[in-house]
Amino acid sequence: MAYRAFSVDWWSIVPGAESVRPPLNSLSQDEVARYSPTVVANEVLALRSVKLVTPNEPDWWSWRARWLSEARFIDLSMTLFEPETGEHPWGGFGLSGTGTPGDLVALYTGLHAALPRAWLHNGDCEFHDAESFLHLYGAET
Repeated sequence: MAYRAFSVDWWSIVPGAESVRPPLNSLSQDEVARYSPTVVANEVLALRSVKLVTPNEPDWWSWRARWLSEARFIDLSMTLFEPETGEHPWGGFGLSGTGTPGDLVALYTGLHAALPRAWLHNGDCEFHDAESFLHLYGAET
């Protein structure tokens, strides 16, 4: 089955609630996971095919990683929330690149296994998991 038009740039990976039944409007959620940027960066860099592009110098807003497969890539740019106390918690990853829906699902699935409160998020403010994302693009899991 062919995929409909897809732009990695329209998606992000963000923290959310533990119990989400995607697709779900993210604006209706009050609960958001608080992950340390250090923990998140270590989990992402532990994934196969992900390499560090830019370290967190001078700060986490500078941190970038890249998932790479053949001529396709997905860049992950760290974002942060304002801290309630202490360290700025991870606010998500802005995504850009030339990946396919299957590429994004592979990247997300690996990250979600380590960070179960991380979700795919689109420009329509919807949380998705791998299954609902692939359903949106007319593919089977």
